[in-house]
Amino acid sequence: MTRDIRLPNLPDGFDLEFVFVGSDSSDDWLARQDTLLSPEELERRAGFRSRSRRVSFSLGRIAARRVAARVLGCSPSDVPLRVADDGAVDIAVEGREQPLHLSISHTDDTAVAVVAPTPVGADLEPAGRAVVDLRSYILTADEDRTILGMEDQNLAVLRSWVAKESV
Repeated sequence: MTRDIRLPNLPDGFDLEFVFVGSDSSDDWLARQDTLLSPEELERRAGFRSRSRRVSFSLGRIAARRVAARVLGCSPSDVPLRVADDGAVDIAVEGREQPLHLSISHTDDTAVAVVAPTPVGADLEPAGRAVVDLRSYILTADEDRTILGMEDQNLAVLRSWVAKESV
C-alpha cells in the first residue's frame, strides 16, 4: 500500500515521492515491488538482518526510482541508480544537459525521495522520537539557549535535527 502526496508550488525541476507502507503490509506486497530493484540492490537488502531495515531500504529505493522515473520519463525499473564512493545514491544519467540530484530518507515504514536540478536534501524522523537528551550533539550553544523556554523542547530539537540532516 502506498500513497502519493503532491506538494504544491515546487520549483521547476523539483519532484518528490513519499512512500508509506503500513506496519501490517505483507511480505507479498514488498515482493511485488522487487521488480523495481536492481540485482545489486536485492543482494544488498538480503544482507540486512532485520525485516524493518529491509523494508526501509526497499521503500527508499522504490521512492527514488518512482520520482526519478517521472523526471526522466521512463519506467521506475529503468532508472539508473548507483552508489557513489561516499555511499550516497545518485542518478547515473550520461549526456543529460542538467544533472539530477537525489536525496533519500527513510524511517520505519515511510520513505521520501527528492530529485532536483540542484543539490537537495531530505530527512524523515518519527514525530514522537525522543531526542531532547541529544541536544548537546545536535544544537549549538545559541540554539540550545533559544529553546530553553519553549514548551515542547523535544519537538524543537527534533525539528532542528531534521533541518540539519537534510542539508
